[in-house]
Amino acid sequence: MFDRTVTKKQNLPYRTKLDHLADMLRTLCESHTRRKCRLLADAAHGVGEMITRLPSNCDLISRLRSDARLFRPVEAVPPNAIRKAGRPRFRGPEMDKAAVFAKRKRRSAATLTLYGKAKKVEWVTVLACLYQAPSRLLRVVIVQFPEEKGRKPALVTLYSTDLDMSPAEIIEAYCRRWSIEETFQDAKGHLGLDEPQCRSRKAVKRMVPTILYLHAILWLWAGRERLGRKAEKRKAPWNRSTVNLSMGDILEIAREKHLAEMIKSDESSGPNLRNLTISLGQWLRTA
Repeated sequence: MFDRTVTKKQNLPYRTKLDHLADMLRTLCESHTRRKCRLLADAAHGVGEMITRLPSNCDLISRLRSDARLFRPVEAVPPNAIRKAGRPRFRGPEMDKAAVFAKRKRRSAATLTLYGKAKKVEWVTVLACLYQAPSRLLRVVIVQFPEEKGRKPALVTLYSTDLDMSPAEIIEAYCRRWSIEETFQDAKGHLGLDEPQCRSRKAVKRMVPTILYLHAILWLWAGRERLGRKAEKRKAPWNRSTVNLSMGDILEIAREKHLAEMIKSDESSGPNLRNLTISLGQWLRTA
């Protein structure tokens, strides 16, 4: 995606992130018309404009600003009713803000699995439309997460275009979006996604899918080899409180295994060369 200056110089149409996202969604949903897709997006991509551009077989779960304007849907006019003068309304009456609903309405509570841990959350749910998408009714959920380190977090306003989803399902689904952020962080920090050296058009198109495919293969290999237990024993003394397996741990073990296989496969190498595996493994861990 180019900025406005580059597109103007090259006489190309300027396209935003939402334009590219809408194109990818349309391509995906048109290729799988019999399947129902579900998009988890952050607040930057889950705006009202994106709701109006969703394919028919795709639902969106995202987050709203705390001061987002909510509206009731427009009431259907009977066919025999006398129409008033002026343009017909396409937005209903404006509703209260999310914080007002959280104070007035009775909250529901349940223990949900969020980020791999069981947490008790409270919420209030309403049906409303957004200013930019007045014709699409949404299930809005105002969530109060539990206290962390003695601090009570601010209210979080989520929504889903699928009205059949329960508030608990919406909350758990949105929290699963964090795994997407971790995937891109691992791909950038460990696999070189943010340091491309592509020159041809085909290489540019293939780079990101190849790196994400490699990311998936590494995690599948880590699960098959049960690297979580091995990584926990190899943690540095100042990092042993972190028990979760990371992409750095996987790459570290993979390099050591690859180096050990290379040395073992060389029949001409003597015992002294094979003993270097231990020393090289220690150097790799400190690199």
